[in-house]
Amino acid sequence: MKKAFQVAMLAMAIMLVLSTAAFAGGPADKATGTVWRTVYGSQWEMSFNAHEAKGNRPEKGYVSTYQVDPPGGTPWTIEDVECVLIEGNVAYFGGDTGLSGDWSWRAIKVIDNGEPSVDEMVYVQNMTQSEFDTWCSNPSDPSGTYDVYAGNVKVHTR
Repeated sequence: MKKAFQVAMLAMAIMLVLSTAAFAGGPADKATGTVWRTVYGSQWEMSFNAHEAKGNRPEKGYVSTYQVDPPGGTPWTIEDVECVLIEGNVAYFGGDTGLSGDWSWRAIKVIDNGEPSVDEMVYVQNMTQSEFDTWCSNPSDPSGTYDVYAGNVKVHTR
């Protein structure tokens, strides 16, 4: 009985150490939102969730976008966001959409100015993988600027 108790206590101690290591450093800074923006006269919905790397956890997240009005256009998704950088109320992130062709990578910048859809901005630029890798090492404003007319950008910092 004493041996079983010791084994159970050891197992609990190991689980505690492993769970503490897995969440070391607390929550990561992140950007989340769903916005509607106008792109060359068409309305698009864009949802995103991008978390910075923290401790032993890599950056993570997704981006999904599709044309709402008029219906059509080529929707794209980034299933595994790469290169997340949060600076104050600004977030930079992006990744590979998986679309065919050289320009399948997207660099994205979002700005959270407080109130939903008031002075919030979304920047998106199509890039090659090589251009994205260069941008990722020193993020700047992507070339496509789109006003948010509805929805909300939220940049969460510690």
